[in-house]
Amino acid sequence: MADLNSCSFTGRLTDDVKVKDVQGKVVAQYKIGVNPPKKDADALFITCDHWNAGGVVDYLTKGT
Repeated sequence: MADLNSCSFTGRLTDDVKVKDVQGKVVAQYKIGVNPPKKDADALFITCDHWNAGGVVDYLTKGT
C-alpha cells in the first residue's frame, strides 16, 4: 500500500449519497464541492467512491 497516493479535501456534499451494492460490498458515491484557493478561480467538484461505507452513509447528507 505504500505506492498509493493520498489526498485530503474539505468541502460540502453537492447532492445526497447514492449507495450501490458491488459484489457484496457497500459503495457510497458522492460529489464534494471545494472552494478554490483564489477568489477568481472556479469551484472544484470532486466525485468520490467510498468502499465499505456501511455506517458512514447515515452521516452524509447534502449541504454538510
